[in-house]
Amino acid sequence: MKDIKFVFFAMFFLLQAYIFADCDPIGFLRYNTNSAKIEDAYDFQDPYIIYWGAFVKDFGLDIYEFNTSTVPYYLQLYTQDFHTQTSSCIDQWNYYGCLDLSYGTTGVQLEYSTDANIFPTGTEYGGTVFAVVGSDEDWEFTYYNAGSPTGSPQTMVYLNNSQSFPWLWSLDLQNPGVDYTPFKPIIFHELGHVIGLGHIANTDGSYLMSLGRTHNNFLFSLTACDISALQSLCDYNGTPVGVEDEIYIVNGTVSLNPGNSFSYTAQFYDTPPASYMTNWY
Repeated sequence: MKDIKFVFFAMFFLLQAYIFADCDPIGFLRYNTNSAKIEDAYDFQDPYIIYWGAFVKDFGLDIYEFNTSTVPYYLQLYTQDFHTQTSSCIDQWNYYGCLDLSYGTTGVQLEYSTDANIFPTGTEYGGTVFAVVGSDEDWEFTYYNAGSPTGSPQTMVYLNNSQSFPWLWSLDLQNPGVDYTPFKPIIFHELGHVIGLGHIANTDGSYLMSLGRTHNNFLFSLTACDISALQSLCDYNGTPVGVEDEIYIVNGTVSLNPGNSFSYTAQFYDTPPASYMTNWY
């Protein structure tokens, strides 16, 4: 039995080593109980890593349609493009991930904001604020909690439309020039945070979820490392998409020789960060 356990643990860690071989450190999100803020976590043993609860895992993560009443005045004739591009981002996160994001009339809200308090330096493209629920080391994201200790009663994505924002927004699907910020890469990045991803520790913009980037060097689709980060997050939080999906345990009868047979039973545990079999007999 110990030999079988070792094989499955080895398979998992070899897979992880292969996935992350060419990627910068991948971040999840943690709840800092001292500052009451959500921040990047690069230590996957951190007990304060936070994620959505069982209901969202089972029934999906609802994303409210982008609030087009908040878009900059010079883009108000193109409101359908905001929905189309947001839906495209959600489709990519769904294709590679494990949470079923749906775009409709309830859930996490998305909008522009002119509130300078949300963007203290004025140059932030956007931000995600979270409502959380729980206690001690058991915290979860939630859509709404009036008593959320983070100071935000609901989970929302804001894009910067404050007076100090130095660029115009664009709906172009390629880098539009140094005077503009394209909508799609920013909402794409923020939706990654909504799912539960932190930043990949990279500041040259190599990944959609990079910690930083040079302006006019935006990405419009997921990279291999973004996908690896997403799949690692799924596995860590008990909604696996990795090696476990190729393991099938079958209870039944196996014939060894004519007229002789034996029965066997196997129990399979899928407990992050690894999976293993027990009680094989």
